[in-house]
Amino acid sequence: MTITGGASGIDVANVSSCLITNINASGNIRGVYLAAATNSEVRNSNLSNNGYGVYCDYATSNSIANNVATGEHGNGVALGDGIYMDYGGSNKVSNNDLSANHVFGISIFSSSNNIVTGNTMSQNEYYGVRFRQSDNNTFTFNTVRANAQEGICLIETTNHQIYLNNFIDQPTAIMGPSQARLYSHKRWRTPTTVPLRRGYMGNYYSDYNGTASNGTGIGSTPSAYGDKYPTHTARCELRFF
Repeated sequence: MTITGGASGIDVANVSSCLITNINASGNIRGVYLAAATNSEVRNSNLSNNGYGVYCDYATSNSIANNVATGEHGNGVALGDGIYMDYGGSNKVSNNDLSANHVFGISIFSSSNNIVTGNTMSQNEYYGVRFRQSDNNTFTFNTVRANAQEGICLIETTNHQIYLNNFIDQPTAIMGPSQARLYSHKRWRTPTTVPLRRGYMGNYYSDYNGTASNGTGIGSTPSAYGDKYPTHTARCELRFF
């Protein structure tokens, strides 16, 4: 199904357990609009070249997986994000291409306990991902590459788990309003030690200049961003956490 020219290509409002799949939505203000939707899925769809790819408004416990949301351009003065999440929680965003958007790959605002994993966020005009007034989110196994400003922008937010991501050719990998405060309440490493690596693992940074120690593949010195366990090579697919 191809849908163009609407306020929303697909509008899922105040319902649960909906499946949206194999949709081609372009030229809409929102490719898919999840408004107070719960336990629904958006997957395997091309949601490129809208104002927003997926716009979540008070949406909880949904899955957004295996979609392409690129070239989102906003609407007038509005931002343009691959995924925008507003006042939601406990959603899972996985294996999406959220690249080359007008502002952010994904923006999470006032939304907590979400899982963002296995996505690609590259060449967005501002940030790969923005967490604002959002707590306790997990950000793992993502590739954040060559976004114009920060890879991750953290604003008024705390208690995230950020590990086993690749930050490649990224001018600034991670940025917050106060660096000392920023690093004191985030976990930049795996929750358990990795047996084959004989220790914790953090994130990979292509501009990291430290050396690996003891053959573990883990940097001997912290990264510039406060990550004490930077991986010396791009992260491997260890999905047992």
